[in-house]
Amino acid sequence: MKYKFRRSGKIYICIDANLPKIDDCGAVCEKHPLVLCRHHFQYPVNLFYCNDIRFQGAKDLNVLLAFINFLKSKIESRQAGSNRLLFFLVTKDLNFLQDAEKEWQDKGELEPNLDFLGDAVRCNNILIRTIFITEDDFEIKEYEKLQPRAKIIPMDRTQSQTLIPKKDKDRWFRGGFRYSIITKVNKISHSIFSNKHTKV
Repeated sequence: MKYKFRRSGKIYICIDANLPKIDDCGAVCEKHPLVLCRHHFQYPVNLFYCNDIRFQGAKDLNVLLAFINFLKSKIESRQAGSNRLLFFLVTKDLNFLQDAEKEWQDKGELEPNLDFLGDAVRCNNILIRTIFITEDDFEIKEYEKLQPRAKIIPMDRTQSQTLIPKKDKDRWFRGGFRYSIITKVNKISHSIFSNKHTKV
């Protein structure tokens, strides 16, 4: 589905293996605000996922370097296009960059030249900002408020206790993280792009 984005600029997002994929747009997604697909981003996005067979058992540094190489290939081939570019790494792992930095130092390699900056990392002209997603995020609680009331079903005929079907729990759990990713990326990218004094 072709969707007209509301703002100019382009965003590249690395989504760590501990987070769900963002849905591709379908024929009716615009009519359903809780279908959390790409058109909810305010800017065109290119998503780089780390949950396929290439990354099984991969260390944080390997994930980071794979994303950097991906970005370099896009920039060098001019597929990135816009001169207004943002790069994000989204993860649940609060120690992702610290672990990657330690692995990089332990290897003792000078190439590529990485500069770890707290919640960001720079490789030459590429600045990757980290966005952390946790189960306690305000956005996930906000998403839960948007959901219709859960359908409660009996555990069995002899018990008065109730539960939410596991498939619904899993769906809402993934949906909350997707909502948090989209909301945070939109807020941060809009703040950066709209601030003339912030270097992209």
